[in-house]
Amino acid sequence: MPALLNPNKYKGKRVLIVQAHPDDADFFCGATALKLSKAGAEVIYLICTRGEKGTNDLTLDPAELTKIRREEQRIANDILGVSESIHFDYSDGELAPTSNLQGKITELIRRLKPELLMTFDLSRPEHRMHPDHRACALAALRANVFSALPNYFHEQIDSGLEPYRCEEILLFNPPNGADIYQPVFGSLFRKKFDAILAHKSQLAHMLNDEQKKLSETLLKYRLDPVIQLVAGSIESSFFIETFRQQKVNDLLH
Repeated sequence: MPALLNPNKYKGKRVLIVQAHPDDADFFCGATALKLSKAGAEVIYLICTRGEKGTNDLTLDPAELTKIRREEQRIANDILGVSESIHFDYSDGELAPTSNLQGKITELIRRLKPELLMTFDLSRPEHRMHPDHRACALAALRANVFSALPNYFHEQIDSGLEPYRCEEILLFNPPNGADIYQPVFGSLFRKKFDAILAHKSQLAHMLNDEQKKLSETLLKYRLDPVIQLVAGSIESSFFIETFRQQKVNDLLH
């Protein structure tokens, strides 16, 4: 039976959420990030790419979109209580689970010592998954497995970091087998929805004209139950955020 997330167990602890682009975590686990932060956890986002290609606007320069998306994420962080976003600035759409990326995530895990690591679920079929999402999750899970072994990226140990492995992993948006869930209701929905609205550059090309018109009407009257019904019909994470627990040792086979 799936169990309700217990955010209180992470009070005073760090939670590291690894994602590919600004807005990924807000979309898939924004309500959970808020619950964790309100319970006293320090929630940190790692964003692997600049997200500079997420637009249909021919006039928008990639460097300018990078700045826009970083500011949008800062606003969303304030809404959800996310402590910090760490940006690796890899190219959007070109992320790969290289040794370089794994080393950088290993350094972060050793330095932050998170109690909980969250990222995308790799059990989703490859053709149904953004390649950047798959790459960042694969790199994060591999990095966490080997971060406890001192001879992996030994220069980090020489610089004073200690071997460390996060034993608790939650993979968000699993296609099946979810065993942890967080209902999204009331103020949780409003905060999550407001965080998504902060990513204006993405809503501009993700919604068609009819959806934009409907959204403007709903937002004008702030009818949250109706807004949630419409949003949830497009993406179920506006009703409930689901996760699959990943055992670290399963990744060593």
